[in-house]
Amino acid sequence: MVVPTCKRTLADLGLDYVDLYLIHWPHAFKEGDDFIPEDSNGKIIYSKVDYVDTWKAMEECVKLGLTKSIGLSNFNSKQIQRVLDIATIKPVVNQVECHPYLNQKKLINFCKKKNIVVTAYSPFGGPASIAEGNPNAPNPLLDPKIKAIGDKRGKSTAQVILRYLIQCGVVPIPKQ
Repeated sequence: MVVPTCKRTLADLGLDYVDLYLIHWPHAFKEGDDFIPEDSNGKIIYSKVDYVDTWKAMEECVKLGLTKSIGLSNFNSKQIQRVLDIATIKPVVNQVECHPYLNQKKLINFCKKKNIVVTAYSPFGGPASIAEGNPNAPNPLLDPKIKAIGDKRGKSTAQVILRYLIQCGVVPIPKQ
């Protein structure tokens, strides 16, 4: 359950509240001690808890003063709408992977219409491909077109990418 978990986490951090508390995925892993529980065939075992029920518990965290704001991460528009349909407290943010190769235009427009801020994680490219050093993974930081734009304006490719995302109306978290 979210409320006891939030209280325990706050105690571990030595805090009375957090500014923003997110549901990381629209699915959860089976409860227990395994970080990523798997069956005997190596297949991930998911929880039967619906993220809508998790959202209701997160609203309780706001009411108890354990967090100031609540939001989502990695939710698509249909999943967000399910939350909005039952919410008494609207999500303030949806944090998703967003960069020039994955611009999330439709999702950003949906969130804007619902007054939900989009936070762009991995603005310089996808975490799995780039962080693991996949040499065949597309990498916006090495894109010659983006580099040319930066060179023309005396900016780095990273600066061009961040400006692009800001102009798209998202809040980038500059981390690769």
